[in-house]
Amino acid sequence: MVGPFGPASVFEALADNLWAIRASLWLKGTRLGQSAGELADTPTEAGDWEGMQMFLNNRVASDDGRLERVYRQFAANLTAICRAGERVAAKVLLCSVAVNLKDCPPFASSGSGSGEEQGETQRLAEQIATGDGGKTKEYATRWIAPLQERLAAEPENALLHYLLGRCQLAAGKTELATESLASARDLDLLRFRADARINEIIRSVAGAETGRGVHLVDVERAFNEDSATGIAGGDYFFEHVHFNFRGQYELARTLFAALCEQLPTEIQPKNSSLPQAASFEVCAEALALTDLEKRGVLNATLALVDKPPFLDQLGHRNWVAEQQAEVARLEKVLATDSSALQAAYLTAVQQDPNDLILRRLAGRFLLANDQIERSLIQFETLAAALPEDHQPLVMLGQGYYEQGRYREAAGNFEKACALAPDPADTLSEVAAVYLRAGELSQALAFAERAHRLRPERISTTKLLARIHLASEHLAHAYRLLRQVYALRPDDPEVLEQLAILSLQKNDNKQAAEYAKKYLKRRPDTPRLQNLYAASLRNLGRLEEAAAEYEKILAILKNNPNVLKQYVQVLRSLG
Repeated sequence: MVGPFGPASVFEALADNLWAIRASLWLKGTRLGQSAGELADTPTEAGDWEGMQMFLNNRVASDDGRLERVYRQFAANLTAICRAGERVAAKVLLCSVAVNLKDCPPFASSGSGSGEEQGETQRLAEQIATGDGGKTKEYATRWIAPLQERLAAEPENALLHYLLGRCQLAAGKTELATESLASARDLDLLRFRADARINEIIRSVAGAETGRGVHLVDVERAFNEDSATGIAGGDYFFEHVHFNFRGQYELARTLFAALCEQLPTEIQPKNSSLPQAASFEVCAEALALTDLEKRGVLNATLALVDKPPFLDQLGHRNWVAEQQAEVARLEKVLATDSSALQAAYLTAVQQDPNDLILRRLAGRFLLANDQIERSLIQFETLAAALPEDHQPLVMLGQGYYEQGRYREAAGNFEKACALAPDPADTLSEVAAVYLRAGELSQALAFAERAHRLRPERISTTKLLARIHLASEHLAHAYRLLRQVYALRPDDPEVLEQLAILSLQKNDNKQAAEYAKKYLKRRPDTPRLQNLYAASLRNLGRLEEAAAEYEKILAILKNNPNVLKQYVQVLRSLG
């Protein structure tokens, strides 16, 4: 439901005309259209893609009339795809869409009651969440009646439906829980998940097109049936829709079974059953799904959810703490022995030497572990197989640089920038390589080239600021960070750096403002709490500083440095 042609988007006038949409997308696929698009880019349009944050104001209720246009066009597009398959005698598998029902609270809920009633709803949600979140039968059962009572006053409130569903599930009422959790999804005002109507359309089109070689793969039903609770949730998803490792496996396994059923009879087994999918463990080994890769994906997921609308979700802080604990566990395992990791990557490459993704993973691991010669073998194979791809050249350049072959490294970096569809992005990538190597002058040169090409791009500006910080060009870094702050005032990295720089300049008032803004969304962050407390102390706001130090000590359990600062503040207070 969310996107440039969805309801409440900037392209709403165009979105009413399906042929106009298709024509505009076709034009963007041509060189002429791409060139025209680049010339027409405004600074805002050409900047970074900000994902879900870009649609926070696009709230759409379940009874919004514009949804009918979306459903109608979705059905038309889906039918057109099926007919295109028929024209080339290809069978088509249509999949229903599974989403996280059980463990994804709604992003935004309507409040049809009075301000006092809405406040009561929020207090009720917090009460349930501060218990066990409706996870145990005894605790959950006593909340069902109060929630139903509140729903009578606010029947469109997605959060109330979600809480009721969780309590019903804990009480053993799975069918009722499924209905309540589905209602929570469908009533969510930020429609980032496929709703019930979308899946109805998929099933309907699949049924209507069966005679044309179309077959339904009901992924949504399969995920619910395979889930331990009967409702798909965190067992298959990281957050609202992105599959975790088990979820990706289950999706592939479901599709594999459906695909085997559609194989031509002449290649199906004659005297045996259809082939079965390999186990999760076998697939993980073949794909080199190591603890290192798991940690990387988890860290990327944590970065994704460290911004709205996730920050406002019920239970967000607890979920983040669980994922951070898992990252810490993986890091502890990874610190013990790298030989098993090396064996995992090299074995996977040996078993499937034509898999270029495996070669990239192996090369990256070997390079990070100072096995330069062995990493270059992987990168050179990649570059030979993908001569028009800039990425292998960046990897080769990094390997050559680590070997001291600086001229060859520079040559590969320049070739990569020339080949890249987005030169500014590749220039930034090369700048980051030099930054990690501590070669600050080279890093600065590449980052400035990237910034000249895309001065409006936030990621490029932030990288340039980081290099200036590393080079101790503090005034330059501060100016660049302020530019980013003007465009993205809630960016946590920028707020932290601005707070540090302001404190260093003895601008304690500004430092306190930046730190406070950071902590408003991320309250349990000791390093920022410490910055905030220090700036409050310098401003003479000692009681507030003492309170902040107490919060830090509750998290860090009597950290000696923080305790020392706290005692000094208490002495000043007398």
